[in-house]
Amino acid sequence: MKFNDATLAQIYAANPIKNTWVSANAGSGKTRVLTDRVARLLLNNTDPQKILCLTYTKAAAAEMQNRLFDSLGKWAMLPDEELRTELKSLGENENTLSPDKIKQARTLFAAALETPGGLKIQTIHSFCDALLRRFPLEAGVSPQFNMLEERQAKQLRIEVVERMAQQSETSEIDMLAKHLTRLNTDDLTNEIVKKRTGFDIAPTPKDFGISQDISLDKIFNERINPHNDIINSLIELLKTGSKNDMKAADKLREYFLDNTNNTKLKILEKVFLNGKTAKAGPYSAKENVATLKLIPKTHSFFDIQSKISKDVEATRKCRLAINAYNKTLVLHSFAQSFLKAYDKRKAFNAYLDYDDLINLSSKLLTSSSMAQWVLYRLDGGLDHILVDEAQDTSPAQWAVIDCLAREFTYGISANDRPRSLFIVGDEKQSIYSFQGADPDIFSEKKSEFRDLFQHINQDMESRELLYSFRSAPKILSLVDQIFTDENIKNPKSKHKAFHDSKPGRVDLWPFIEKQNQPDKEVWYRPVDMPAPNDPKQELARLIAKSIKGILQSKQTINVDNELRPVNPGDILILVQGRETQSSSSLFKEILKELKSSNLPVAGADRLNVGDELAVRDILSLLQFANMANDDLSLAEAMRSPLLGLTENELFKTAHKRQGTLWQSLRDQNHHTNALAILTDIRNQVGYLRPYELIERILTKHRGREKLLARLGSEVEDGIDELLAQSLQYEALEPPTLSGFLQWFVSGEVEIKRDMGKGNQIRVMTVHGSKGLESPIVILPDTGDKSLPQNAQITLSNNSSVWRSTGDEGSEIQNNAEKVIKEKQTQEKMRLLYVALTRAESWLIICGAGTRKNERSWYNLIKGALVSLNASKNDFKDIGEGLLFKDNNWESLSVKEKSGELNTKKNTYPKWLMKNAKKIDRPKQTLAPSNLVGEKTLQNTFNSSNSDAKELGKILHKILEFLPNIPKNQWEVFLNGFFESNNFGVSDEIKDSLILEAISLLENPTLTYIFFTPNGLSEVGITSHIPQLNNNILGYIDRLIIDKDTITAIDFKSNVSIPISDEEIPKGILAQQAVYLLALQKIYPAYEIIIAILWTKTGEVMKISHNTAINSLDAIQHLDDSIDGS
Repeated sequence: MKFNDATLAQIYAANPIKNTWVSANAGSGKTRVLTDRVARLLLNNTDPQKILCLTYTKAAAAEMQNRLFDSLGKWAMLPDEELRTELKSLGENENTLSPDKIKQARTLFAAALETPGGLKIQTIHSFCDALLRRFPLEAGVSPQFNMLEERQAKQLRIEVVERMAQQSETSEIDMLAKHLTRLNTDDLTNEIVKKRTGFDIAPTPKDFGISQDISLDKIFNERINPHNDIINSLIELLKTGSKNDMKAADKLREYFLDNTNNTKLKILEKVFLNGKTAKAGPYSAKENVATLKLIPKTHSFFDIQSKISKDVEATRKCRLAINAYNKTLVLHSFAQSFLKAYDKRKAFNAYLDYDDLINLSSKLLTSSSMAQWVLYRLDGGLDHILVDEAQDTSPAQWAVIDCLAREFTYGISANDRPRSLFIVGDEKQSIYSFQGADPDIFSEKKSEFRDLFQHINQDMESRELLYSFRSAPKILSLVDQIFTDENIKNPKSKHKAFHDSKPGRVDLWPFIEKQNQPDKEVWYRPVDMPAPNDPKQELARLIAKSIKGILQSKQTINVDNELRPVNPGDILILVQGRETQSSSSLFKEILKELKSSNLPVAGADRLNVGDELAVRDILSLLQFANMANDDLSLAEAMRSPLLGLTENELFKTAHKRQGTLWQSLRDQNHHTNALAILTDIRNQVGYLRPYELIERILTKHRGREKLLARLGSEVEDGIDELLAQSLQYEALEPPTLSGFLQWFVSGEVEIKRDMGKGNQIRVMTVHGSKGLESPIVILPDTGDKSLPQNAQITLSNNSSVWRSTGDEGSEIQNNAEKVIKEKQTQEKMRLLYVALTRAESWLIICGAGTRKNERSWYNLIKGALVSLNASKNDFKDIGEGLLFKDNNWESLSVKEKSGELNTKKNTYPKWLMKNAKKIDRPKQTLAPSNLVGEKTLQNTFNSSNSDAKELGKILHKILEFLPNIPKNQWEVFLNGFFESNNFGVSDEIKDSLILEAISLLENPTLTYIFFTPNGLSEVGITSHIPQLNNNILGYIDRLIIDKDTITAIDFKSNVSIPISDEEIPKGILAQQAVYLLALQKIYPAYEIIIAILWTKTGEVMKISHNTAINSLDAIQHLDDSIDGS
């Protein structure tokens, strides 16, 4: 079989006997390589339990497992020759594909399904979770630990800080408070938890470039105090100079008025040092403080003021370093105490967070006293490790993988059996630094593992997957051109298009520049509303209009090598961030315009449940129900679809009210429907759990229906998550409404929606699009973007340092800041790479706002298109831009414009459009005791039939258990029996039942029934009964199996006893007939005897076969329920 270069690269990478490191471009089929490698491992007799595949997300693990099972399931059903061809396409040698091998391939699907615990295709967090649960004592964790959710973690952090503040020694909190400005405590403590490893190494003065014995006072005395007399003289001289000289004199006078050296230095810095943007350098020493007219270069003070300036400059550096060191010491001191208390609270509640899973697993496998034992146990259970998306693996996660992989290279097991390590990733797609990913480690680990395997004379093959099976050549040319700039450190890029004749196109629309704000704003415009000339609004309108035109034009496109018209689901719009808190969010504007244009849009890819309008409406109603004098919440609920009042109706109810809004609504009594809903919910607060209250709003009062009618189907995700959150709360806390409302607002709940399928336009962030692809991709967010500055803690030499703010950063902080910004810039380029490579055929670039930064996405893409000789093009209703397309793009036909936009593609199967055939209900299994017919005589206790039946069941239970218990323990058993079951019978009835049972058991003529070793009690029996044309399922009270006979005895507790079997009620006889027929089929060689034990008298009455069968023939109607009596 001949293979093309792209397929050969995949086959070589999937070779199961090689240790392989794969660098895979976007769209190069790495998931297929992973799946093929696992399949080939199984085909080569690898035990499924000894394969570990680590993925980055649960979705990736599920996708890979589904693909693998699809392949193995297909193998099980293919004819031999087709299966042979399939295996050869994986790269299997034809000479090894013997009939036994083919037969084995068919069994792999079942083998994988039957693997205990399933195939180990999981995230590294799932692996670590299983590891800690397997070795809890060795890891020092509770065997039944629970995962700590973000809201619980936030509440726990707040409680820990509050307890620290309440303690008598609050110096750490007090010291910390001096350095906290706009940052709230929880943001800081959350960051401390995330970066806890940085607090393992204490800061030293040397780290900040200062000596151990240095202090600000000491430096001040050495460098600044000697100049005091000269500064005094300088002040007098400056007072005689120009206006600027006099201003300098006034500032210097303040120097002598202040007592703190830190503040005094800041005063001198303002006078003797240049500003932040000076050409000589930020905060560099001034050559002269006074004007040259006052102190020319020939003046004796000229050189003196220059010397003072240099001393102030040097002292400033020391001041900042000392302050940074002291501030960092405070941070470390607080962090140590906080983490200790936080860990203690987590341990008390048996909680672990996701970082704990990784950190504790790494510690367990490296530094714990049991590390060698744990690795020894794991070593026997793992032979092959596969790591997906390795570029997004954090250093802590790499530590876990390191420990597992190193076991492959040490000891006897290094070469005693086939073992392999497979790692695949793409450093160009490393975009999760906020989760600890570092692309530099990707390259470092490659060298480390290569050296490790060379230690045992094995190679770590390096493979590249360069062919893209996704994107058209024109798009790949643009990607390569952007990243060939030598000034861009990464990603370096080189791609090959597998579909080299696939038509491709790149559109660059003109950038919509930000215009000046109007001089006068109308007073009534909300301050958080975008300006009328906001460029993002204009761009959103153009995008919606353009998409509508594309869909209406019936533009065809090449999808999976087939030409078809563009569907809404073919369009993917990617932004760099949602900016949901901004008054001018491009993400929100695009969604709004698409919906306004009646285009099918999937909504936001991630939802903050608390921000969803439908959820807020429900919460407003609940908040009012919890507190009736909450006028604002009631007003919100009244204007919501739940109650449906208009603005005017709300005004009339609220205006000039005497008391609360609730009182006014009741007094006016105009809105009876709303009043009824509010009254009902308020009345139920004390009786229903939060979940039941929400469900009552949604169901009984048609809240779900009303919200969907007003807000659209996309609100269902938020509503369902609110219900799920209420259930989660009830599992953690007492289910009170006030507690739930407080708990819900204490943290954010974000849900990720599945955007991979459906015929709707998708709008999402570039981060959210990782792993997705689309025929048409629109990038509207390409202007200048400020880098996020949320982090307050950074690492320097693996130790946590408080991040610098403003102009007060020390040299070490400024250097760390430069490193952060450089890494952010590089990641932004990698984010651009991911965005561009989502496109299959058509890429549309546009932007709005500002693009002054030469590294803005728009400018980079425009420069690359110019280098590729893209042609100018006048885009209709948009303006002049650039167009870069294949010549064969024109061969893609555009059908005549239709009058209406068909946004839905009918892909329903034919059977779905037809009414389902009415199928008769299958016959239900019959209970012999429920065969219709007279069977109840007057009961011993003169109770109703239902009471008699219940008492009969109790007696049956006593007669079932008591024979197996020693007689001297009967009383104890019976007391416990009635106590534990709580039958609700009087003592008189209880004593009567016990007396009746014991009299039967002590009757010597009945010993053969209750105490024979051949007897069985409550014997379940099922069989097909031809006379009933149905199956039966019943229970025989007592079955006695002798050498030649089978005796079935049924217990009946009736007052009046028939004289003969012919007088027994027909219903009871029919029941015995069914037992007879079933037993005759089961025991054809035995004589079957059927009888009734009348428990009131202890008489056993045998029933003739003919009498029983005749009664069965008389039955005309059957009850299909099953009864065990």
